[in-house]
Amino acid sequence: MLDDISTMRKAWQRRAEIEKQATINRRQEALTKARLAASWLKEKYKVRKVYLYGSLVWSEYFTPSFRY
Repeated sequence: MLDDISTMRKAWQRRAEIEKQATINRRQEALTKARLAASWLKEKYKVRKVYLYGSLVWSEYFTPSFRY
């Protein structure tokens, strides 16, 4: 029984680490796209400032629950 619990705990920890890394990767990709969009807005429309807001600003709220 303890072996089963230990095995499940290790599997859960591995899955949690994989999900954490996936979230970090998604956030990095989203930030890269936001920077590209800001550059495009500055070039095309000559805006001086572009502000980032939403879940990317507060990374603890950036979750995979919202998908396009």
